[in-house]
Amino acid sequence: LLSLRSDALHAEHSTLAALAKITRTSSAGRIDLAALRGPELRTFIDDALSGIALSEQHSRTVILSGEGNPFFTEELLKSAVERQRTSGDAALDKDLPTTLRAMLLERLRPLSETERRIVAQAAVIGRTFNVALLAATLDVAETEILETLRRARDFQLIEEASPGVFRFRHALTRQALYETYLGAEVQPRHRAIALALEHESPERRSVEALAYHWWAAGDTERAARYNELAGDAATAIHAHEDAIAFYRRALETESLDATLRGKILEKIGERQVTLTLQQDGRASFVAAAASYRDAGSVEREAHCLTQGAIIAYHAGLPEPTTPLESMLERLDNGEYLARSRIHLGLAWLTATFGFPTRSAEHLAQVDRRALSILEIRTRFHNVAAWNAMTVADLEGFRTEHAAWLAAAQETKSPRLMLAAHVNGASCHISFGCHREASEHLAAGLRVSRDSRDSSGEESCHGLAALYHLMRGELHHARAAMDSVSTSSEHRVNAVLAAGWALLIGSYLDDDELIDRWFGEVDLTSVRLEPECGAGFAEVLVRRGRAAEAAMLLHRLIPDCEVLRGSALTLLAIGRYGTAEDRVRARAHLARAAEGPDETIERAALPLFDAMECGRDGRSSDASAFARSAADGFRRLGMPLLEAQALEFAGDEAGAFLLYRRCGAIHEVRRLEGRRAGIISQREREIALLAAKGTSNHDIARKLSITLKTVE
Repeated sequence: LLSLRSDALHAEHSTLAALAKITRTSSAGRIDLAALRGPELRTFIDDALSGIALSEQHSRTVILSGEGNPFFTEELLKSAVERQRTSGDAALDKDLPTTLRAMLLERLRPLSETERRIVAQAAVIGRTFNVALLAATLDVAETEILETLRRARDFQLIEEASPGVFRFRHALTRQALYETYLGAEVQPRHRAIALALEHESPERRSVEALAYHWWAAGDTERAARYNELAGDAATAIHAHEDAIAFYRRALETESLDATLRGKILEKIGERQVTLTLQQDGRASFVAAAASYRDAGSVEREAHCLTQGAIIAYHAGLPEPTTPLESMLERLDNGEYLARSRIHLGLAWLTATFGFPTRSAEHLAQVDRRALSILEIRTRFHNVAAWNAMTVADLEGFRTEHAAWLAAAQETKSPRLMLAAHVNGASCHISFGCHREASEHLAAGLRVSRDSRDSSGEESCHGLAALYHLMRGELHHARAAMDSVSTSSEHRVNAVLAAGWALLIGSYLDDDELIDRWFGEVDLTSVRLEPECGAGFAEVLVRRGRAAEAAMLLHRLIPDCEVLRGSALTLLAIGRYGTAEDRVRARAHLARAAEGPDETIERAALPLFDAMECGRDGRSSDASAFARSAADGFRRLGMPLLEAQALEFAGDEAGAFLLYRRCGAIHEVRRLEGRRAGIISQREREIALLAAKGTSNHDIARKLSITLKTVE
């Protein structure tokens, strides 16, 4: 049994001949271990940390720097944890761990002193370098440089990316070489490289390389200019971590004026939000607002404070409206743009909190001149559309959503386009407009993938699970949940996905799905969203924790004007809540059902009343209410809720057929036990297979019966 690192092999390696002989024998086998990726790498890191807390940002840096190499990754983790313990800073932009640096430099031993100097100069240029630039900054003949690079390639230190362009195989090898220099030695080298780069033709000039080398040379003025440009270039190709790194370098220039500092901080905040670094993003926007205030730019200050307040809501922080209300008090009436931004931010937050009247009042305070600014117009129609949905005005919603989507597309901002599609899909689901919901989900998924927005992609998959759940397509809903991470940093994404996953798992009797999600949310400390309560309550009740379910549902009843989108939770309160909470839940359903158009809440209200009548022994009234609810859910195309209503109406046969069609295994088994005398053994076998998603052809083949019998 022989183990070796393939990247350590080279033409002069002592084992190469023996290895070639072994591999030629017919009995020899070979297993190539690829670099760790995805869940494997995350599991490796979690095991190595053994419960030690390391921020997501630092973990991500380890993942990128270690490149899937277990040894590199483990050594970097040890270093990060030790730095965090001793200084509170786990950043990896310090020196490499001694053991790792020694191992990397050991691989340079076969090179001569001159060859090492050439390779070290290449390390100063960067991980990727070209021969022409290397020759321009070294007093060495190009033929000697090429010979050195050939040997370095043979020893697997570098690789040729394209003719004349080379790249260090591991970024850490380049870093180890770079760290052999003193700071005083490298600054002049970086300056020489930067000057050489500036003399290249515009089409060959790399703004990223100029940004790095002027920064490393200590020329703060040119470093600030080029690093901002490099950050913008990285943003354009969705390289968000790189963009943040460039922008942070630009901020190191102390002479930056307050407006430019605010502008760069704002860009950092936008990239951090895209990476779901919510707390970091909020801090950057708050810092940007402070810089703009120092510069006297109240309009940009208002914009950044609004962004920070919205992020604070998503992160579950208390009183997100306070900074906006404070700024509004000190603004002159003549500052119409700043005042419009603040009112718009407050309109968004109050709409989200379920106060459409208060939100509309803030919208009315938005100066119509401000709508000439595309980003303001986008948010204005966003809030107006949400308010229309909240009051169940389908026509008004469609009008405002079309304007919202058009404005978002005009901005060409992936984040704004994604928000219009995802929220549009959510609203269409509540109206039972499934075709439109499906179209917006597909469009949102395209936008998030094109912009490499993992959080946006998770939002789309999570909402797709709800979409399929409401349509009674449980196996599709289950498949959508497989694309959502239980460790999402986006609080709202994680909490909502958990609630929907638990409800899907409950219908499917899917213990694996339930176990995967149930333990991921701390029910005692995390602020849950009202929409997600039904799934958590159902699992708690089935586990004999009905009192906890009632307490959880109590926490989820908000004090608001209109509660939309939480009908499943309100119905769960009708089943498992206390008498006092049931009164509050019914009041919410009644208010949400008052709008001009049919919604899930309008159909849910008579089902809620049927539950109350059944509890009081008024079976005739319960049946009438439940049949009305079943009709409403049928019109909305929501068969699982229709089946629940039919069951309350006493139509167990109709409910059974719907549950079976949807694949609701738990409900099929439950009713199948009660209906043992109503259907035959063969019919029960067919029903259970159909509930598991088995096709009619496969059922016929499995049971050795005709397709017609199955049908």
